[in-house]
Amino acid sequence: MPSKPLALFIFCCVVLCAAVARAASDNAVSDKAASDKAVPQAPLAQQAAPKSNVITQAAVQAGVLACTSRINQVANFLTANAQNGVFLFVPSNTPDLHTFSTSLEIVPPNSSSLYASASFSPISGGGCDAVYDTVQFIQDTCFNVMANRLKVKGTPGPLKKDILVLKVGTARLFLMPAGTNGCIVIKKEVVQ
Repeated sequence: MPSKPLALFIFCCVVLCAAVARAASDNAVSDKAASDKAVPQAPLAQQAAPKSNVITQAAVQAGVLACTSRINQVANFLTANAQNGVFLFVPSNTPDLHTFSTSLEIVPPNSSSLYASASFSPISGGGCDAVYDTVQFIQDTCFNVMANRLKVKGTPGPLKKDILVLKVGTARLFLMPAGTNGCIVIKKEVVQ
């Protein structure tokens, strides 16, 4: 019999595959909308209340109850209109009192895969804080990504030397040159 974390991982994979197959027929998007999904621009804090998802269901089965609303909100935001795979980091003791974290591969339509990580921590007085990051390689210079995909005018300041920082609502985008003609786009947002 597989261990509890392995069994939970297998359950999530099976449920996610079924959800992706169902969502693929229900969530068709145009090429333009798909390309806009490659680099999410609207901060999570501005998104509408999401419906239930399989990541939230797996968290509940693992005993993570205090953060279900926040897990559902962030997971739906990250996986909207995209195929994905997820790995759960479930606390081994009293999972409802500790940080719950996920790592995802997200495959938006007509775009390359991106990596996402989201972590959730219960706070005193109820509720839950979250932080998520997405990481995507784009075969273009960071200046072209800013001008053509993000429609940024001017040059934002560097984090230190080479990594540029852009503010998008409550989120931040970090653009890191990769080789001579590539850009790694990292989006980070803390959700309270």
